[in-house]
Amino acid sequence: MRTVRTILLLSWWAGIAASIGHGTEPADIVFREVFAGPKLGPEWCVDASEGNVIAIGDGSLEIRAAENTYAHIERRLGVDHVRASCEVRPGSGVSWCTSLFLYWAPGTWCQMGIIPRGDGRYYACIASEGRRSEHDLTRCRFADWHAVAIELGRDCIRFLSRADGQHWKTEFLAARPAS
Repeated sequence: MRTVRTILLLSWWAGIAASIGHGTEPADIVFREVFAGPKLGPEWCVDASEGNVIAIGDGSLEIRAAENTYAHIERRLGVDHVRASCEVRPGSGVSWCTSLFLYWAPGTWCQMGIIPRGDGRYYACIASEGRRSEHDLTRCRFADWHAVAIELGRDCIRFLSRADGQHWKTEFLAARPAS
């Protein structure tokens, strides 16, 4: 069983520096979802295999899904340059690992999760134009909950983790594929 606890936070960025290695912190928050209500609002779309659960409670969203199945929520924002974050508890699998995904164009997306390789690793995947690039990142404790985030900038994608609960660490920085 794979599980995701989510407080979705998407931030509009004032801008990203032209150099991939130099960026700015997120600016004003244009959208924040804390999942405080008893159910998702009508702007959300739920897509899940039969038997999987998407539940709201205690100010978070919990997604429980059996291995080799799917369960997710989605919402169109109509803005770019965002940060999305959540907490994930790993399950087995690599490409189907418990993850946070961001889609910004048909067939163009990225993923940040935890895989079982080497007793636990952060994992990133970027897909564009029918190709995928997969990246095994820093080791982590596989059995624990992990805060992960993806920042989608004008020219780059940052994959982040927050092991101490306070400070985000860049696990991987990649050029953003054309879309």
